[in-house]
Amino acid sequence: TVPSTHSLGLIALGLVPTSPSLAIQVLNSCLSADGEEKVPFVHAGDPTPTVAYAYKALWDKTHNRAFLASFYPRLRQYYRFLMGRHPASAMRQMKSGILNPAAYMPTDENNDIPVCAAIREKGLETRCCPNHISIHTIVFARILRHASVILGCGDEGEYDSDIASLGSALQAYAYDRRSGYFGCINHDENGNPEGFLRTDRFLNYNMGYDGAEILLSGICNPRQETVLAGFMMDPARMWTDVGISNVDRSAPYYRRDGFRNGTAGVTQQWFAFLGMLGCAHLADAFKIATTALDTWKVEAEASYNCYEHFVLETGRGGGWHCSSDAGAPLSLWYHTLYVPGNVIAPPDVFVLTSSFGEGYGCVDLSVQAGQSKRPETALVISLANDDYRVMVNGELVETKHCECAIGVRIPTGRVSHISIYPR
Repeated sequence: TVPSTHSLGLIALGLVPTSPSLAIQVLNSCLSADGEEKVPFVHAGDPTPTVAYAYKALWDKTHNRAFLASFYPRLRQYYRFLMGRHPASAMRQMKSGILNPAAYMPTDENNDIPVCAAIREKGLETRCCPNHISIHTIVFARILRHASVILGCGDEGEYDSDIASLGSALQAYAYDRRSGYFGCINHDENGNPEGFLRTDRFLNYNMGYDGAEILLSGICNPRQETVLAGFMMDPARMWTDVGISNVDRSAPYYRRDGFRNGTAGVTQQWFAFLGMLGCAHLADAFKIATTALDTWKVEAEASYNCYEHFVLETGRGGGWHCSSDAGAPLSLWYHTLYVPGNVIAPPDVFVLTSSFGEGYGCVDLSVQAGQSKRPETALVISLANDDYRVMVNGELVETKHCECAIGVRIPTGRVSHISIYPR
């Protein structure tokens, strides 16, 4: 089976802590030469740009300017395809401005997430736009914007404009004030938005992770972020003993015996973790990470398999039993929480420099946080000791600890300097 583009990006991401050179090889396999008119990237299955997360993680790990420069034009070409500006792209067909990946997404008969099942059953694939691709394309723009600044490419205006236009479209058409979630927008035959895809009782079909994933993008206002993060961590809604449920358990279409409906996906937990870091919700981020690792450990000891999701009712693994893309977040969480010398930052925070002391007992970092509606964001640094003095921009700050990891909050819209030393 050929891995999807989505899976390959995650596999590259998972290799970053242990083998950056192999991660670069995997990343290289997903991208076409700059200027390629017919094949702007190597597309297989889901075109979600997880390669962007691997690109950023490799920079954060290596600070290799030559690497950043060599991959930038190829990733920009992939990005422009997603934004509909490449001649081979059919992504921008809807007058709402929301991206529609229908021409590139494989049909998945096993996907029983209610909104996806409803789109398939009603034959709305070409007219109903899930928000997933738009959300990750906004993140892609934020990552490439940082790279453009570092490299002096001058493309920042393009990314700023795209973030603003996609964010405005999602806020204008996809936000459902009634439920608090972002819904899936249906369009007429001319591409005009018709409103949310709703159930027969006029409920938002998108109550669950798909409706809250937008937290990752950074385009929500503070109230929306608080509500969506609350939904994810609410035991009456999405939080469970094995992680975040794919579907809100208070919704009438939640099922206990589904394939994805009634389970917690491992890769979804990873993006929720990054979203919580971006919002500076460190306790929630650590709770997601430790729960995912503990759940995986129980299953791995019982079956020696690495499943793509976990069944909420039993806690056991389900889906593909040797899922490499599910293994990627697990590797990253393990190295973040238990292996000194690692840094994990959300998509809109670039690690400009890092200098660890001998034995990873101290560190000095310089990080750039993008401009945001959020006053602060956060990152996680793993060190060898357990009692530290943490300075951010010359001021002593409080932190959140979990195993070897130190969660540090930083202001947005500026470069911050972090120094961590033993007391």
